[in-house]
Amino acid sequence: MMITTLDKIVGQPRAVDLLSRSLENENISHAYLFTGPPGVGKMTTALAFARAIIAKGDRDSDLFFQEGLHPDLLVIEVPEGNSFILKEQISKELIPWIGVKPYRAKHRVVIIRDSQLMRKESANALLKTLEEPPSYGVIILCADVDAITETIISRCQIVRFYTLAQEIISSVLVSAGVEEDKAYRAALLSQGNLELAEKFSRQDNEEQLWELAGQSITSLAGPDRLAIFDTADRIKENLEFMAGMMETILRDVMVYKQTGQSNLLIIPQNSTLADSLPPLDYERARQALERIRVLKEYIRYYLNKSLISIHIAREIYQVWQ
Repeated sequence: MMITTLDKIVGQPRAVDLLSRSLENENISHAYLFTGPPGVGKMTTALAFARAIIAKGDRDSDLFFQEGLHPDLLVIEVPEGNSFILKEQISKELIPWIGVKPYRAKHRVVIIRDSQLMRKESANALLKTLEEPPSYGVIILCADVDAITETIISRCQIVRFYTLAQEIISSVLVSAGVEEDKAYRAALLSQGNLELAEKFSRQDNEEQLWELAGQSITSLAGPDRLAIFDTADRIKENLEFMAGMMETILRDVMVYKQTGQSNLLIIPQNSTLADSLPPLDYERARQALERIRVLKEYIRYYLNKSLISIHIAREIYQVWQ
């Protein structure tokens, strides 16, 4: 696990400034809640902040971070094959671990990734530790949405993160060696999510996926209801990418049908596809775009991709019915 430093975090100056000042003033809270949209750097910042906290008490900490993780840092994540953080991860892993004094540093730091996925029993298990934390303990919760219980929120210092600008994402990708055109398209598709943009930029079959997305929209714009299931079957293998591409095409088609101006489109070439499609219901298109954004979030949580594919295809199909 690569762990950067706070000065390398991009696009989140408020969060970095707040955390840097707390380090300088040695005013480190026992608990933080990093909250904001997915893929904007919450986990990266949490790891960088943990590294800085530990380094204040262990001058040789960089040697451990270069090899992997420091013995005074624990990361809790959703287990493979599960959709939630389990109660046992809190009661049998986190609590005993943070109950032991630091091995090398002055603090022990726990990061809970996707903490919005803690069920009630997991949150309740954590609550007592937040109420009576050890003097050396620091707990950082990273959450994509404000769906954590108020009792947890009230015991944490809130650090807010914001959607990244397209220019920032493009710049990060180009600096990592991605071609400018591909970086630009990946940044557009990601909608402010750097993590997703990086995945898009690594796709080798981007042109084929765009072609499939266009074909899928064309098929769903027809009267045959079976197109919903045919499309779902075709897009589920690359669902994260296909959902973003189809959402982009639908948005462009709606805008072009309303304005006739290709310069307003995310992908100007989508004007040709828009011309070939029948008239659509603009209100249904707007609602479909909102629902697809929600459905895209479900993909991250390891839910049934076949079912999500069907729902996405049905939303687009209804735009033309």
